[in-house]
Amino acid sequence: MVENRQKGHNMKEKKSRIFFLVILSIYIICLVSGIRIGLRRGVDLGDVFFYKKGSGYYAADRDNQIRLSSQGQTEHASIVLNGKAQEAELSWKDSEVKITYGDGTVTEGTWGNDCLLDKEGMPVMYSGEAVTVITGGGAKEVRKEVLSDALCKVSRGAAEMRGSVWFMLLGTVLYGFGVFALKNPESSHFFLSRWRYRNAELSEEGKVVEQIGGAVFLIFGAVLVSGVFLLV
Repeated sequence: MVENRQKGHNMKEKKSRIFFLVILSIYIICLVSGIRIGLRRGVDLGDVFFYKKGSGYYAADRDNQIRLSSQGQTEHASIVLNGKAQEAELSWKDSEVKITYGDGTVTEGTWGNDCLLDKEGMPVMYSGEAVTVITGGGAKEVRKEVLSDALCKVSRGAAEMRGSVWFMLLGTVLYGFGVFALKNPESSHFFLSRWRYRNAELSEEGKVVEQIGGAVFLIFGAVLVSGVFLLV
């Protein structure tokens, strides 16, 4: 009898170790994904996010890249959008900039508040003609002004994170609570409220419901930590 009880105890401990190893592995995978997707810096261009790869070099993939190089008092931009290349020249005078594209389009503005502003002090991206960038999800409209704003951000080193550390922290809390509810549904249900009851105990059905809720929290937390929602 004692031997069987000891075997049962050892089996329970083994299952617990496996459970926490799997949960920890999933969290580490999500964390690495979140850092790669959400915390790396870059610039937005339409629905595509160009990650910073080096000085003056930003890329989303092989078919979507921006390279900026200095040529005297101007900067030369080599742009690839969906595999189609185009060129642009950025001429700066203090905070004033003139961007001339290979097709003759010209965008002028003032750099301020980490974006390109028009004469009225409004972001230039709110007006202008459209160019088409085709991504895996279909054709997306990206205006020349949006491209100009992105080029200025690359030029001025104004890269920004796609996600947020706060999302990852919130996701971690939700993930931890989900694990707690899955492993200890009764303790989770009566968390901070056990003192209100005498001999309180959840039914088996109640434990299952609590564990389902824990699974939902765990999944939602994993999504926030991994940053996969930023890819939608």
